[in-house]
Amino acid sequence: MARLSLLDVLGPKVRVYLSPPIQKLALAIAVHIIDKVEPKPCICTDYEPFKIVLEPLTTTHPCNHPMKCSSYIVLWCENIADNILSSTLFVAGTPLRAPHRYGLTRLQAQQIDSKTFVLKLKIAGQYLSTIVRVNGIELKELERVPLEAREAKLIETLRTALQEYGILSQRDAIDIISAELGVKRAEARRLLLELIRKNMLVVEEGYIVDVKA
Repeated sequence: MARLSLLDVLGPKVRVYLSPPIQKLALAIAVHIIDKVEPKPCICTDYEPFKIVLEPLTTTHPCNHPMKCSSYIVLWCENIADNILSSTLFVAGTPLRAPHRYGLTRLQAQQIDSKTFVLKLKIAGQYLSTIVRVNGIELKELERVPLEAREAKLIETLRTALQEYGILSQRDAIDIISAELGVKRAEARRLLLELIRKNMLVVEEGYIVDVKA
């Protein structure tokens, strides 16, 4: 059975809000949903750079004057009517006090580099995660994080964990890498050992005590 892709469920299957609301990522996700959904959702936004890109793709309305549509994408609206949010497939940059009230699920984004992101989504108690790269308005799913970006993220992740915990066992480091990068433990272990092999970590008596990078 084919693996269920996080990108495949965005839209009618799982209605989401992006956290944190990263503009370039939000725009690419909006275009992805517009391309796959019929009838096409209407856009509600007052953000002029988004209007320029999205108006050729689908109907676009200002936030305070939305027209009746079968579904919506809401981007950077300070205020939006409840009935619009209840029919919205994707929200970003709009303050929401109780997203679950509108049937919206949090789509968590972790930035790896300027174009690469890990996306995580919790559905029925289980997490889906994927790695995507944004090229302009195109959203491409990757099998793994590009090497240089991944190493930078690994170092940042381990440095933060060391600041919090002081030292890390290799088991703990593997768990942290797996959670932060959205990879399986076997892949996390391989990545950790690669950092150790490259002498990028300080290891004493089996514990990681510092990073050199």
